[in-house]
Amino acid sequence: MKDNIKELGLLVLSAFLLAAGVYYFLAPNEIAAGGTTGIAIIITNYFPNANIGILMMIMDVILYSVGFLLIGPVFGIKTMFCSFTTSFFVFIMQKYFPISTPISSDILVQLIFGICMCGIGMAIAFDREASTGGLDIAVKIINKFFKVKMAHAVFMVDTFIILGAVTAFGIEKGLYALLGVFMLCVTINIIMEKLRLYQQVILSSSKVEAARDYIANVLGGKVSIYYAKDGCSDCENAIIMAVLKSRDFLELKNYMSSIDPDSFITAHNINEVCGNAYLGAGNMGERKTA
Repeated sequence: MKDNIKELGLLVLSAFLLAAGVYYFLAPNEIAAGGTTGIAIIITNYFPNANIGILMMIMDVILYSVGFLLIGPVFGIKTMFCSFTTSFFVFIMQKYFPISTPISSDILVQLIFGICMCGIGMAIAFDREASTGGLDIAVKIINKFFKVKMAHAVFMVDTFIILGAVTAFGIEKGLYALLGVFMLCVTINIIMEKLRLYQQVILSSSKVEAARDYIANVLGGKVSIYYAKDGCSDCENAIIMAVLKSRDFLELKNYMSSIDPDSFITAHNINEVCGNAYLGAGNMGERKTA
């Protein structure tokens, strides 16, 4: 239950950051830095009577359907939640905290703030196996089936939108949008590397069974146990080797301090983990709940 509430809170935070970045920084400056919103804006430039909201809805319905079929219902449900929550935040901002002109006369400063907020929001959603909707679904599909990094997939998808923006709004706005897409890719890459940083943990303790059960059943990590001789006492001790996400390692340290203050733990960072032996069909790091 606690983990579900935490995940819900992270998805809400993701939606809020994206909504604020778009509404307060990008939209006032007509920077179409990708997404279904950018496509809708480009289409309305050629068909002025077309409704942006309806165009976005049509595109989202198509993408949601494809996401359900290719990625699964969990991704689709989380994505719809993020999408509707983002729309809700935008509605609240427009109704109660509206702006009629750009916050600053410096477009570059607003671009930096807007893209950073959007990038952080999208990275949080991706880390929770969700998406903020729109073309992010296409990004996730490319990532899953073609093994392309999230940031690179975002750049691939948004490049086509940028070309349309240049044609519709001119080279200057197109260049700002292109810069925005590049910054978005960098931001997503940096944040996701931090969120998905693994640590290899070596643990020696008199409470080996308790530590193993906590890692496997509470943290959802994979555990290996081997035996080594103590260099000082010549006694044979059980040693645990586990690969955990960084946030889970902090919880393991606190747990071991509470049950065995004399436990010995070392850890070092791992940038990537491959192989089913530790990934467990892609579920490593998912906590097990009753």
